[in-house]
Amino acid sequence: MRRQKTKSQGNHHHGRAPQFGQGIVEYVIILMFVGIAIVAIIQVLEPMIRDTFSRMVEQAALAPPSLSGFTPPPTPLPTSTTDPSITPSVTPTATDTPIPTDTPLVSSTPTNTPTPTDTSTPTITATPPFASCEYQEAGGLVVIEAENFASQTAGTGAGANNVWFATQGYSGYTANGAMIALANSGDNMGLTQNGPILNYSIRINTAGNYYMYVRGRAENGGADDSVHAGFNNNAITLSGTGFTGFNTAFAWRMWSAPVNLSPGQHTFNVWMREDGMIVDRVMLSTSSSVAANGSAVTGPATSAAPGGCAGAQPPTVTPTPSPVCAPTGALYAEVNFQPTSASVPTGYLVDGGQTFGSRGNGFTYGWNANNTGNTRDRNNGLSPDQRYDTLNHMQLGSAYFWEIAAPNGVYEACLTAGDPSYTNSTHVINVEGVTAVNFTPTNSNRWDEGFVTVTVNDGRITVNNGAGSSNNKINFIRLFTLSLATATPTPTPTDTPIPTDTPSAMGDILFVVGNTSLNSGDTAVYNQLLSLGYTVTVIDDSASTTSNSIGKALVLISSTVGSSNVNNKFRNVTVPVMLWEQALQDDMRMVSGNNRGTDNNETQINIVNSSHPLAAGLSSGLVTVVTSNRTFSYGEPNNNAIGIATIDNNSNRYVIYGYDTGAGMYNNLNAPARRLMFFLEDTTAANLNTDGWALFDAAINWVTN
Repeated sequence: MRRQKTKSQGNHHHGRAPQFGQGIVEYVIILMFVGIAIVAIIQVLEPMIRDTFSRMVEQAALAPPSLSGFTPPPTPLPTSTTDPSITPSVTPTATDTPIPTDTPLVSSTPTNTPTPTDTSTPTITATPPFASCEYQEAGGLVVIEAENFASQTAGTGAGANNVWFATQGYSGYTANGAMIALANSGDNMGLTQNGPILNYSIRINTAGNYYMYVRGRAENGGADDSVHAGFNNNAITLSGTGFTGFNTAFAWRMWSAPVNLSPGQHTFNVWMREDGMIVDRVMLSTSSSVAANGSAVTGPATSAAPGGCAGAQPPTVTPTPSPVCAPTGALYAEVNFQPTSASVPTGYLVDGGQTFGSRGNGFTYGWNANNTGNTRDRNNGLSPDQRYDTLNHMQLGSAYFWEIAAPNGVYEACLTAGDPSYTNSTHVINVEGVTAVNFTPTNSNRWDEGFVTVTVNDGRITVNNGAGSSNNKINFIRLFTLSLATATPTPTPTDTPIPTDTPSAMGDILFVVGNTSLNSGDTAVYNQLLSLGYTVTVIDDSASTTSNSIGKALVLISSTVGSSNVNNKFRNVTVPVMLWEQALQDDMRMVSGNNRGTDNNETQINIVNSSHPLAAGLSSGLVTVVTSNRTFSYGEPNNNAIGIATIDNNSNRYVIYGYDTGAGMYNNLNAPARRLMFFLEDTTAANLNTDGWALFDAAINWVTN
């Protein structure tokens, strides 16, 4: 027992010293691990601690006492007390050395982290929000109508005079129209961003690589078929010729290199590269196969634009002149200046640039020199109609003026000048010396209309270049008769018949009408007489007297007269008389009683005496003399008359006949001078064709000789 106890005690004493040394080592190891843990915790919490400390320093009114040597920043302006849980709005304060922070204290927009991409794909970072609408990307797609732009930025440098305009003048557009780059005069910005810019506000919700698409067309083909595009005022397509290859029908084009877009607000920009380019829609997609190059499809539906905005900007009104023409007179003539091959506006006469002369349409007009080479038909979709699209130059290569024969009197003139494709003019145009148009065109005002009242004393209305004009261009003119000069009556001799000078082939013709504001038929006759070399005195039927015939080469009586206002005033004059008022034939003793009248819906006459000069060389038989159904006058003369032509279905009803001087007429009256009945009615002359006018000219020639 004793040995065991001693052994046990000895063993206990021997183990205490090793336990004491071993504890020291363990303490050291524990302290090392604690130190490592503290260092790790500090490293982890260091940004938070530093940020908290920074906030304390930044918001402190004075430097903490413990920061000896620190210069305190200026005291900030007082701010209202706010809930400490809400981050306050901080007013920036000037400091010598800004205190760095990892995260801004105040941020109006989320911080966007650019998505890593290949170097071949540019990365676009979002810009601050717009106040206007923004189109929402959804499913990697955003589609916008071109006319729904958020804003337009003016061109610079060579593009300072260019602009985008909304138009509905080109078939195939979607929604409300398309956008055309003006002035469509051959401008090319090349590899620059000088052209005017269409800006589209978009919101990208899904980061990714987006392909740019444009649906457009060219005004004239390859000469105006390109635009540049990009984001946030950075044209991505400057590495080439931009979006190009458009033709004269709307189709899609895609830029082959995608652009990496981060989530947030962006501006998609479309620059004019060549004017005349027309853009209908733009599209961004993460797919490169939404629309194939050259595809004419309209494409996906337009993207949404929330936030109380429909996303649509009403199309700019197509530039047109402000109408000022308010005529009160009777229409005299409407003339459109155009190539003869171009389509003709309804109701207008064509002027193709020929020199002054009879146009074969009852009017005599034209230029002082051949101007046919300067006519233009622009075929520009901006033109409201064909009248505005066609024109003739008045100062290209020479100074040209234009005239139209018209009876002396007072007229109203409505004149339009301009060019849908160019603005390189200063238009100053006079009518009878009165300035009708004086303006310089702009991209928003391509045409101007002038309205003036003028007096004609020389039988012609003259249109010429005004002082200060440059590159004048005339589109069309409308003329209205207010009043005509009346003949001055002379005393009536008592002897009967009335002696007159011997008529000659050329001279003054007395034209008796129902109204000196001539209708279309009388106007056509008047102009034809001028083209034949005659001067014409127009007189109202009720004002006419027998003595008015003295010295005249011919008395011409229109069917517009009231037969009772003329009656037998010119029955016995020894001046030739030609008429188409069928009710005067018996008063003139050319027919008996009521053997006279009119036939409606006629186009042909039957030539029965083709060998006579009055037949104008036309063959016997039916001849079409008007361009549409008209009313013809006729009479049934006696056998002493020279019959030339009859109504097509009645051989007794002569539409052209005459009595030679001395031939027996009715009631024992021999013709004092030649008398001739012609088939016209009130407006028939305005519709005579070439054969009809040939017969008219032959009648004038025969009766005056």
